[in-house]
Amino acid sequence: MVDLIAVVLIFGTPLAAIGAFTALRLKRMQLEGGAKATPELERRLLALEGENRELRGRVETLETIATSGDHRAVSGARELEEIARVAEVAARR
Repeated sequence: MVDLIAVVLIFGTPLAAIGAFTALRLKRMQLEGGAKATPELERRLLALEGENRELRGRVETLETIATSGDHRAVSGARELEEIARVAEVAARR
């Protein structure tokens, strides 16, 4: 009985490893080549790209304010922020 277990472990372990490696490679190939974009994913991608552009603009503005050293730019940014907040509240009503 011990001999049978030893033979199964000796030959079974490499076969299991080969099987697992093949299954992982197959799954990777399916994910890389088989992913099709649905209309919902396309819409979400476009929305996220738009949000990304908006956030990049905001970061650039913040970088300008932080590196300018001009206190008027900071107060101007605060005023713009307040205007945006008021517009958002008005849009909700």
